[in-house]
Amino acid sequence: MKKLIIHIGTAKAGSSTIQRFLTTNQKRLANDCALWIADHSMDLGLEVERFPIAYFESLFDQTQLRNRSNVLANTWEKFARKMERAGKTTAIISAESLSSSPAYTEFFESAAHYFQIHVIAYFRRQDEWIASAWKQWPMKSGVPLEDYARQCMAAKSPRFLDVFESWKRIADPENICIKPLSDRFLHPQGLAKDFAEAAGIQHESLDYDMPVVNSTFDRSILTILQSKPSIFRNGHDNELFHYLDKFPELTKQCGKSPFLSGSLQRLIMDSFEEENREMHRKFFPHLEYDDVFGLRPETEQEPPSFIQALSEVTAIQFKMLQVLDQEVEKLKQRNSPTAWLMSLRNLLRRWKRSAHKRIY
Repeated sequence: MKKLIIHIGTAKAGSSTIQRFLTTNQKRLANDCALWIADHSMDLGLEVERFPIAYFESLFDQTQLRNRSNVLANTWEKFARKMERAGKTTAIISAESLSSSPAYTEFFESAAHYFQIHVIAYFRRQDEWIASAWKQWPMKSGVPLEDYARQCMAAKSPRFLDVFESWKRIADPENICIKPLSDRFLHPQGLAKDFAEAAGIQHESLDYDMPVVNSTFDRSILTILQSKPSIFRNGHDNELFHYLDKFPELTKQCGKSPFLSGSLQRLIMDSFEEENREMHRKFFPHLEYDDVFGLRPETEQEPPSFIQALSEVTAIQFKMLQVLDQEVEKLKQRNSPTAWLMSLRNLLRRWKRSAHKRIY
């Protein structure tokens, strides 16, 4: 029987890196591993640029509960026939939206007639997930991190255990792989290699060197941005983050300015302890519970005030200017005087627009 690998996320747990690995290697996966990847419209082929994340969200919203079990029956049959004609043995679907609700499992019940189903999911412990989700969405609407954390605790969100349990309806327990997103538990070569091993994908031609996606920024930077939500068009507007990614001084600085105080971290993990212990018992008992869910080294440092954050951001801006100055020097050496002046003018224009956004 053919294999269907379903990567269900979770959101904010490395899905972008995994999907970049799949798109970077899509032709090699097809030619060397007999593997096809589902695109945004749930077709199988070689030209995969987007994944069916919105497809399942739309289907979920539009389909009545009593019809969900059979709504994709024809799709799975077409999948199987197309793979048979092409001589492919494995298909893969990557959509972090599938971890949003246990009900998504119903869309795959009819797939079990044609495929042996394997499920892969990575998750972040709830305190880290809340901080990452806040940076990605509520922060852009001006919601403070502490308020968002309390909203999540009240709603018992994210619902990892319920979602993971739901996939037991269509996949054998030995074919369900649930792993914490932590360097301690991943393959030494990184998440892409870890995912490939979990999916049983092996070939010397594959590229596992994937750049970091969705960097974490210093809390001071995010404090400033949260106070000016008007600079974002919507919760999915990452243009400013993509620009800031060019400056390594702004990323990976959370140790200096913790996202969560020790007391709030403890409150979050205590509120999810019962679920976490059950999830640990059912899906990864070979790992030590405290290694996955234990409290990090405690700190009671408060989030930076606006003035403190502004001071730290100003210092970082000077570092950014030094980087820009180095870029100008490179342009001087590489380009003719006319090309250099035009490049410098564009560089300064971009910097001025970005600085205006950050300050005003």
